[in-house]
Amino acid sequence: MIDFVAVINGKKRNVSLVDEEEVIVENTRYKIYLSKINETIYLLKVNNKVFEITVSQLNSETYSFLVNGYSYELSVRTKLQ
Repeated sequence: MIDFVAVINGKKRNVSLVDEEEVIVENTRYKIYLSKINETIYLLKVNNKVFEITVSQLNSETYSFLVNGYSYELSVRTKLQ
């Protein structure tokens, strides 16, 4: 299991990557599947619900995600950082 701290729109979230198909966010377990469509568009399936995600890199640590019309800013660090 790999543990991270994700900052989403300024709010810290504890994230644990269990394996390629499972993640725990703030003690809630999710089944996931990620499929790359092209360099900036992905399909993300979370507990049988599908999201289209457009990704752009803002700087070396931060990304912008557009998910179903909503914008999110995300940076991820290991718990040691």
